[in-house]
Amino acid sequence: MMPQSESHPITSATACAGPSLALTKYWGKAKHGINKPATPSLGLTLTPLQSHATVSLAADGHEVTVNGVVQPLDRFAPFLKAAAKLFDRPVYFKALCTNSFPTSAGLASSSSGFAALALAMSQLAGRDLSHTNLSVLARIGSGSAARAVWGGFVEWPAGAAHARPLYDESYWPELRVIVCLVHPGCKAVSSRNAMTQARDTSPYYDAWVKESACMHHGALTALASQDLEQLGDIARHSYLRMFGTMLAMSPPLVYWVPASVQLIHLAQGLRKQGIGVWETMDAGPQVKLLCAAQDVDAILCRLNEALPELTPLVAQVGAGPCLIPSTTV
Repeated sequence: MMPQSESHPITSATACAGPSLALTKYWGKAKHGINKPATPSLGLTLTPLQSHATVSLAADGHEVTVNGVVQPLDRFAPFLKAAAKLFDRPVYFKALCTNSFPTSAGLASSSSGFAALALAMSQLAGRDLSHTNLSVLARIGSGSAARAVWGGFVEWPAGAAHARPLYDESYWPELRVIVCLVHPGCKAVSSRNAMTQARDTSPYYDAWVKESACMHHGALTALASQDLEQLGDIARHSYLRMFGTMLAMSPPLVYWVPASVQLIHLAQGLRKQGIGVWETMDAGPQVKLLCAAQDVDAILCRLNEALPELTPLVAQVGAGPCLIPSTTV
């Protein structure tokens, strides 16, 4: 990444990134620091889902749009303040963001969005930030974005300011994730608010934090040996226990819709038939099915029979964020 030059200053910068799907869940914020996790998480970057972010300098105030809709600045203020420190003078930003998949719907759009923004901000400032420093910056916008600045498989330890890469996108070429979009609208309660409510009101939260460390260790072991059954079982336990904290908090929170439950039972039925598929969910109603490439056709066939209105997307492990050629003058 080249620094700006006086003769050809960069007037805008564009980057794209894929979302980070957590297999062991980041669910709970430490009480000190911005978006530092109370639990460790293991994520993988998905393709072909993508977020694009184009940033430029503005004259008199920040403006952020996502898919053409102007966003409340309080959501972005900590990130924009941190990004401004990349420059040697006070600056304002105009950020135009788009997602190729539903936003704020439980598909980790904030992870890819802020990873793309962090890389674009770095380019606009003429700074060649390391991935670690990009992870720190992206984390301020969205915790899971700390993982999304890398491709492949990424670990984010509990309490850490940044994530760290484990294996690149070529490590497990047979792995697939079938994304089942059951409700495209924005969720009523953001992940950030739900995490805080769970921490403050759920009687199961402390047990969740304690158990997460054990599940995470098992997931790392399964990943190292490419043991899909073990990894899938742990991913199921992780998301179900995460949702347990939500069901028990005050007031209770239920993200699931009927089709979410139907897909959970469908995956269970397929496993009983000898087809390897394990579901996982984030803070939202969408269901992702972890499987091997050889089983995709059988799973899609069963999905079409049970839920013909669905249009599943077959994703795989993808690369990290990249820059797109920017405008110069």
